Amino acid sequence: LLLLTQITVLFSNLYTVSSKADQKLLKKFAFSKNKIDLVPNWVNSGNYVPIKDRGDKLICVGRLESQKNFKKIINDFSNSKYEIDIFGDGTQKNNLIELSEIKNTKANFLGVRDNNQLLNQYSEYKFYLSSSLFEGNPKTVLEAMSAGCIVIANENKNIKEIIEHGVNGFLLKNKENSYLVLLENIIKNFDLNKISNNAINFVKSNNDLTKIVQHEI
Repeated sequence: LLLLTQITVLFSNLYTVSSKADQKLLKKFAFSKNKIDLVPNWVNSGNYVPIKDRGDKLICVGRLESQKNFKKIINDFSNSKYEIDIFGDGTQKNNLIELSEIKNTKANFLGVRDNNQLLNQYSEYKFYLSSSLFEGNPKTVLEAMSAGCIVIANENKNIKEIIEHGVNGFLLKNKENSYLVLLENIIKNFDLNKISNNAINFVKSNNDLTKIVQHEI
């Protein structure tokens, strides 16, 4: 895959990436230094509901595949009081349903939703969980933040470009930590309204469609 990317860059006039980490990687090749342009994902914002008026269920969105690592979330919330709505489909669906039953995790597998419908549904939830092992510039995370959700994401070099721990969201620092433990610590020790507002302002500053179009022009 990397070889194909190098060939593509070589024969391109301009090659766009969505994260600083990807930009840094590709600029290592001498022939690509002036060809790589950073264009973050843009997002549309859905409805906004104050964080205090939202329900207590958690939300996850993504393909039900190994990369998204939903089994980590299901394991961490075993026998807990929390209920998780998972939107998406994929080859791991039956395995994840079975795991949630074994672990006694309250997980609802709700299938695929139209993007506009999903944008409005984000505002029903206080917390968005992302367990992906690796990402580019994840649009679902940005959409959740734009709706004021508090994101708890698995730490990786790309997600660290978006989430500043304890400021506009939270990072699960290593595989030994638990989403459940981190969630309860956040609820107990942080101002949820402030984190929610910081998330919205981050997306407005960095992923607003008008600003990205102006950059491209």
